[in-house]
Amino acid sequence: MRRNRREKIKERRQQKLEHLIRREVEEIIRKHISDPDIGFFTITYVDITSDFRYARIGVSVMGSDEEKHRSFNGLTQATPYIQHKLAGHLVIKRTPKIEFVYDERKEFRIEELLAEVRRERDEKDSKRQD
Repeated sequence: MRRNRREKIKERRQQKLEHLIRREVEEIIRKHISDPDIGFFTITYVDITSDFRYARIGVSVMGSDEEKHRSFNGLTQATPYIQHKLAGHLVIKRTPKIEFVYDERKEFRIEELLAEVRRERDEKDSKRQD
């Protein structure tokens, strides 16, 4: 019983820290990074290892393939600076080492929705012309 409670507490702490890191990293990038290569991005997830030493940050980027590549490279190059700023924002003993991971899942769904909206709009336009 005691072990199960400890695991739940650790899991909850891990989820809170993931949420906090997500919020702080987004804020750091938006307020402190002025790289013109970094375009429209979304942090889709943060996964922290059970020992709280490493955090993988999933990022979805909008734009053409070239813009996506430039944006992700800009984030990757800014990682040491983001890591430094994050350490100043978090009040914990050891800040997890962050790593950005390209996440296509959310981007694909957004592209699907945009295509559906375009199809519906085109259908309405063609009906009006008839």
